[in-house]
Amino acid sequence: MALILGQILRGVRRLVARFKSLRSPMSVLVMQAFCHESILADAFHTYMNICVPVQIARLGGIEALLTAMKELPAHPEVQQQACLALYNLSLSPENRAQIARLGAEEQVRRAMAAANATEDTKKWGQVLLDRLARC
Repeated sequence: MALILGQILRGVRRLVARFKSLRSPMSVLVMQAFCHESILADAFHTYMNICVPVQIARLGGIEALLTAMKELPAHPEVQQQACLALYNLSLSPENRAQIARLGAEEQVRRAMAAANATEDTKKWGQVLLDRLARC
């Protein structure tokens, strides 16, 4: 089990490093997919939903998502997937506080108000804002 968890952590580190270097719409989609609830086995449920998102945040994943949102406002899919990824990362109280501290509210509101905002951007953005308001 420890060997598998170590491999997962190394994969998280590589993914965040690659994501931060790409800053493209596709990299946001990849990051979101990794943050999403794609759990393969119940044994990894807690690890994947709490430990991995915290590790992603510690490696700069939240900052990278907010930077992508700021730098790519013309890409509605980036805004949508970043809102969803931030929501998934906010399941951890530690991450939720960091997301709020980094000023995600402004970026999410901007994405939700954009003329090209998708319905899912508005939905996940609002759910995230509601969650941040409670922290």
